[in-house]
Amino acid sequence: MGAFSQKVLRETSKAHSAKKRKKTKVQRQRTAAFRPVDISRYYGWSWPHVVGLTAVEAERRITGDCPGVYCEIVPENSLLTMCYRSGRVRVLVDRDGRVASTPRVG
Repeated sequence: MGAFSQKVLRETSKAHSAKKRKKTKVQRQRTAAFRPVDISRYYGWSWPHVVGLTAVEAERRITGDCPGVYCEIVPENSLLTMCYRSGRVRVLVDRDGRVASTPRVG
């Protein structure tokens, strides 16, 4: 136990160089700058009129309405995460490549 605690103390007492601190600070600032300003811009949007169209045509219409969203074409019975993303639209397609259900933001 004694050797382990000495090793932990030695590793935690290291001071980062000025170059490393500056690099970390720049990375933090950069990630904060790329966050979307208005995350609920397309909240609740749906496209019921694209049901039955081909996946490519549906994607074209959705990105035409909302240029800031990312269209994800997914098979109808695939496993999906339940996380909500305001910049994503999942287009569920059947075996024929046609839209099976109403695409929504999220």
